[in-house]
Amino acid sequence: MSSYFDEASLVMIPSGYKDQKVYSIKPLDGAGDLAFSRASSATRVASNGLIEKVRTNLALRSQSFATSAVWSTVSGTITDNAGTAPDGTNTASKIVAGNSDPYVYQSLTPSGQVTLSCYVKGVGSSIGKIARILCASDFTDVTMDGTWQRIKVTHTASGSELYGLEVPNPAATSDEVLMWGFQVEAGDIATDYIATTSAAVSVGPVSGLPRLDYLNSTCPRLLLEPQRTNTALYSEQFTNAVWVGSASTVVDNQAASPDGYTNADLLYPATSGNFAGKYQNLAAGTTGVLSCYVKQAGKRFAQLGTDNNATYTCAFDLQLGTVVRTATNYTGTITSVGNGWYRITAAYVSSAGAVYPFIGVSDNAAGAVTVDGTNGLYIYGFQYETSASYATSYIPTLGTSVTRVADAASKTGISSLIGQTEGTIFLDVKAQLDTTDQQDFSISDGTTNNRAIVRLTNSGIIQAVGVFGGNVEFSIGSGAYVTGQRYKIALAYKLNDVALYVNGVQSATDTSATISGTLSRLGFDIFTSGAQIVVSPVNQALLFKTRLTNESLAELTSL
Repeated sequence: MSSYFDEASLVMIPSGYKDQKVYSIKPLDGAGDLAFSRASSATRVASNGLIEKVRTNLALRSQSFATSAVWSTVSGTITDNAGTAPDGTNTASKIVAGNSDPYVYQSLTPSGQVTLSCYVKGVGSSIGKIARILCASDFTDVTMDGTWQRIKVTHTASGSELYGLEVPNPAATSDEVLMWGFQVEAGDIATDYIATTSAAVSVGPVSGLPRLDYLNSTCPRLLLEPQRTNTALYSEQFTNAVWVGSASTVVDNQAASPDGYTNADLLYPATSGNFAGKYQNLAAGTTGVLSCYVKQAGKRFAQLGTDNNATYTCAFDLQLGTVVRTATNYTGTITSVGNGWYRITAAYVSSAGAVYPFIGVSDNAAGAVTVDGTNGLYIYGFQYETSASYATSYIPTLGTSVTRVADAASKTGISSLIGQTEGTIFLDVKAQLDTTDQQDFSISDGTTNNRAIVRLTNSGIIQAVGVFGGNVEFSIGSGAYVTGQRYKIALAYKLNDVALYVNGVQSATDTSATISGTLSRLGFDIFTSGAQIVVSPVNQALLFKTRLTNESLAELTSL
């Protein structure tokens, strides 16, 4: 590959990124860096193999309690930077009781389910007394023992509310308590602390941040996906009332999930019978795909589908990691994501007027199950995407559906990096069949009149198309591609000499093509009307200003 690196005019290997930019490693002056956009949050699999979600601390001045513009103090005196915090810095605040019931608070207006947390440490006479999170009528107390302790409480927000910390209880004048790291975040668990100042702070794959995804790999892929919506509510809280029981019991937060936090729920049968699990009642699309993360907790088989019966579910063997049954018009997949966890999917084609997204536990592929204590499945991250043929990256939800908008990456003004009368386009992807949208990696002048495209079609064919001067000069294709497989694709173009190579083999040629126009734009995105976006994870992309020889094309694309 080193010789091809030297020959290439642009090399994009996912490695570096920042807000709204994906770095190309050639040219070195940044001329080939891609502009990136996505106007929503998202998830990815980080280098540690865990799902990384966007997390936000809504609390302001999270470790500056003496900031009166945010925090109000009752019956006490606050001093910031008065002790060593849990992270070893001198940023802990100290509250000294003036009389009974000292507390601090601020007003916030979150929505839905939130979890509040704060670190506290008793000092001297306050050791053995109670510290408490203030949160409407939901309280959690901790008896201070002279070490740092984190208090946590989960609460369903309702409009503007006062959130804070009460210490100690009962109080005596001059009792002292250290506190640090107040956090208010969506969901039913407390995640790693995020420091804030005058505004809420979010971390993770936030809006505009490219996603380098490491699923089952030590090398990242650039994740580029179309817009999708998870219509399933409370995707991680299976104890919520939106999840209806089908001869089953759920206990929340029983195991470490694929995101690394202890927020996976335990699902087990409540009575012996068939198709024990949980479901929701949602409007259906004519096509759709359901997905869920599952792990054995004493039971071997999982069921996933649009209702709690064999007609509408796929069955999965979590010991062998295989799909063992699919219903008519359904397709199942199972993917290992590490630590015994699998992501299972069930895609369907039907005209049902309603759908009951169902996740179930069983003793066999047919769906039969017997009660065996609390043996069952760990479950996490349920997703239902309507009008879709495959599952995209996980989209967490609470009380409403959530939409992740499309990723897009492109670079304009690079005519000097693109071969004008001849050249080669190379793309290395893990193919994802999208039966709705075409998938285009293109060089163009920013219009449909002059462009060369490497395309994964919605009919499952790898295709190369060239349009110059508004005329289709070549349109050639290879055999079908398979979802989940890796493909190295090269399109070489020159006057009367066009070739398409896939995985080391020449797939098609054209000997009558005219190449003209000025090409100045590289894109993995939609630049005209219609759905044209690469939705397969991209391992690498290269541009060459010359048409490589057929021998070189075969070598470059060999797996």
